[in-house]
Amino acid sequence: MTYGTAYFDLEADPALFELTVRALAEGNSIQGTARIVQIDKDTVCAWLNRAAHPCRRVMLSHWRDLPVTECQLDEWWSFVHTKEQNLTAARQVVKRREKGRVVEVTRKIVWGSADEIQARLAVSPTSTTINTSFVERDNLAWREHNRRLTRKTTAFSKELPWMEKQLWLSLAYYHFCLPHLSLREELPTPEPTRGHGSPRRWRPVTPAMAVGMTDHVWTTAELLGYRMSGDSVN
Repeated sequence: MTYGTAYFDLEADPALFELTVRALAEGNSIQGTARIVQIDKDTVCAWLNRAAHPCRRVMLSHWRDLPVTECQLDEWWSFVHTKEQNLTAARQVVKRREKGRVVEVTRKIVWGSADEIQARLAVSPTSTTINTSFVERDNLAWREHNRRLTRKTTAFSKELPWMEKQLWLSLAYYHFCLPHLSLREELPTPEPTRGHGSPRRWRPVTPAMAVGMTDHVWTTAELLGYRMSGDSVN
């Protein structure tokens, strides 16, 4: 019953496989993960490849037709293959720094007209000016969960496909398996916990739960065992 999942033909303890995947999804490098779980780094790479496929299916099948009222854009900066290669991108917000501190912020319109943008900002529930504060905070989260996006690191990708594999894993894990404190919901009635601990007052909520894609926090096994509807099983 594992055909079409990351567990198909896995010749290892599933618990060790899941631990390795969680270590990668939490931002550890290939080498660091290999040391943590005490396996060869080539095995870590092979398991990252295994995990990336169901994670990609999860994201492509669920993360679509979302109601969007505001969209902020910012660049992701990383090395691929060699550190001498850089990318340029159009920016909405340009910040000038002196001695590491922002001293001036200028904005330029990349798409649309000034009047249209001001009209949309006037009815926005979150922003009153063109800004990248939310997406920059989001980018910080991705850098924490993906060493390949860290600005100063030796854990950059040698090839683009490996960057993509880590991105699919990070995206799926972050949205479906990782509860966010800011999204938690207070329970109508506190629930008892095991032992003598305080009653549980909050329901953990992931981003995927917040937008109605699922009704529970996914386990790592559930993510890695995801199979598209209609996939055959053996």
